[in-house]
Amino acid sequence: MKALSLKLISKETWIKFKLYIIGSVVLIGFFSLAALVFGTATDEGFGHGIYYYGDALYFLWTTTSTIGYGDVMMSGSEPILTVLIGIWLATTCGLIVVFGTELSTATLKDTKRLSRQSRSSSKNSQLQKHIIKIVKSNSRTG
Repeated sequence: MKALSLKLISKETWIKFKLYIIGSVVLIGFFSLAALVFGTATDEGFGHGIYYYGDALYFLWTTTSTIGYGDVMMSGSEPILTVLIGIWLATTCGLIVVFGTELSTATLKDTKRLSRQSRSSSKNSQLQKHIIKIVKSNSRTG
């Protein structure tokens, strides 16, 4: 995904917006697959319970998060959709790891930057107090 993204956009843009890009791809994929599940849902076979798009979202969420309550099931009559859900689950696990890694890296960088700014502003305020002290002592003596 990274190699493809770098060819479509500049490296700086990718670095700046990669969390948004990855998150958008996951969301678009999730809602698209839920639409496929809803569009192909039938009551044939063992599947039942997907009558609305919200049911398809619920089914896909519980399946992706591996909770799988079993109260809403998809019919096994569409083997291509079953394969797509399998690919979705494998891809989602990888994207969640990438997203978490990128988020923690960005948080760490921001924390270090804020820490440096805090130290430099603390030094600046100490320097300002020292200068004010010198100016006041010079104005009293002068």
